[in-house]
Amino acid sequence: MAECGDYTPDRAAGLADLKRLASRTEVLRAKRDSVQIASIGTPVLGPDPDAQQLLDDETWQRQLVTTSKDAQSSAYAKSVTDAQADLDLRQARVGNYDATIRVRQDRLASIENLAKNKLVTSIELTRAQSELTESEDRKQQAVIDVESAKQRLAAAKQDVERDRIERKIEIEKSAADAERGLSTALKTTESDLEIFRSMVSSEDTADVEFEIVRPGPNGVIVEPATEETVLQPGDLIKVH
Repeated sequence: MAECGDYTPDRAAGLADLKRLASRTEVLRAKRDSVQIASIGTPVLGPDPDAQQLLDDETWQRQLVTTSKDAQSSAYAKSVTDAQADLDLRQARVGNYDATIRVRQDRLASIENLAKNKLVTSIELTRAQSELTESEDRKQQAVIDVESAKQRLAAAKQDVERDRIERKIEIEKSAADAERGLSTALKTTESDLEIFRSMVSSEDTADVEFEIVRPGPNGVIVEPATEETVLQPGDLIKVH
C-alpha cells in the first residue's frame, strides 16, 4: 500500500489558509458585483461550520481597507454639494443685479428728461449715471464669478468620477487577484491525485484502489475514491 503522508498540523494550517483565501474571494466578489454576501450562495469550499465566521472576518478586514476610501469619497461628494450651493448663490446675485440695473436705467431716463427741462441739477444726473455704471460693473464681476463657480463645480464632479473609477478598478483588481490565487491553490490541491495516477500508470491498474483521508468536523473520515474523484482542500490519498 502506498500512502501520501498523514494529516499533519502543516496540512491543517494549509487548509485554514485556503479557507481564508476562499472567503476573501467571496467577499471581494460581493463588493465587486454590488451584492450581499448572503446572496452569493455556497462558498467555493462548500458547506463548512466556520464559513460564516470566516466571511465575517474577511468582511471586517475589507472594511478596514475601505474606511479611508469612504472618507475621501464623502469629502469629494461634499465638495460637489458646496460648489453647487456656491454657484446657485452667485447666479442669484446676477439676477439681483439685473433687477437693480433695470430700476436704475428707468431712474436715469427720468432724470435725463428732467435735466432737459432744467428741473434737476447736473449733479443729480451724474449721480444717477454713476449708480447705473456701478451696478453694471458689479453685474459683470458677478458673471465672472459665476463662470469661476461653474469651473469649480465641474472640477469637483470630475474628482467624484475619478474616485469612482479608481475604486472600481481597485476592487476589480483585488477580486481578480484573489480569484487567481484561489484557482492556483485549488489546482495545487488537485495535483495530489494526479501524482498518484502517474505512480500507477505504468502498472496494471485493475486491482488498484484509492481511498481519501478527509478531515471533518467530527474527525478524520476515510472514503473510497476513483481516479475521477475531485479532491477537497486538505485531502490525503491512499493507494492500495
